[in-house]
Amino acid sequence: VLWATLFAAGFGSMELLYLSACLAKVPHGGWLPPLLSLATLLVMSAWHYGTAKKQEYELQNKVCLDHFIGLSSGMGLVRVPGVGFVYSDSVAGVSPMFAHFVTNFPAFHRVLVFVSLQTPTVPKVPPEERFLVGRIGRPEHRMFRCVVRYGYKEGRWDHFNFEDQLLVKVMEFLQMQPFPCAGGKRLGKEEAGDEEEKEAEDPIAFLKKN
Repeated sequence: VLWATLFAAGFGSMELLYLSACLAKVPHGGWLPPLLSLATLLVMSAWHYGTAKKQEYELQNKVCLDHFIGLSSGMGLVRVPGVGFVYSDSVAGVSPMFAHFVTNFPAFHRVLVFVSLQTPTVPKVPPEERFLVGRIGRPEHRMFRCVVRYGYKEGRWDHFNFEDQLLVKVMEFLQMQPFPCAGGKRLGKEEAGDEEEKEAEDPIAFLKKN
């Protein structure tokens, strides 16, 4: 608290000195710096307000997973081949934007990964703690949630490499999970049946193929 107070006092004093110097030059034609500062403040305030309202809307209107699955089963959803990524700030439930998309276009990928990006209050996140993967619903739903954490000093520019890393982390998560069982017996790949059933029993092979 002491260091934060000292930092705020020192930084605030410099800002006040700069502001007073700029305002003193306005009568002599030095109006450009205050105008640029005001424009920057308005843009940042609008961005912050919009982001806060978006997060508030997602939290208040997120769809319960059971309700979403029941709704989707009644609409005759089509699961198309491939892996889909759904980005959302919500780390629980289903994003209302995705639910709205599904109700208007009842089809999505056979494997679905809900991705949430977070920035904790640390400069860097260790690589082994960056991706937190979990399953959503039952294994046959083939839906996962991945929380990706970046420190405030870390950049995230390579989108293609990022998606590859997501797939690798999901496959690593699946490798730690047992295959679905039938009658208490662990099924092997040779017992899974045709290709589509193999994909249902072994999502790792499906992810590698896609």
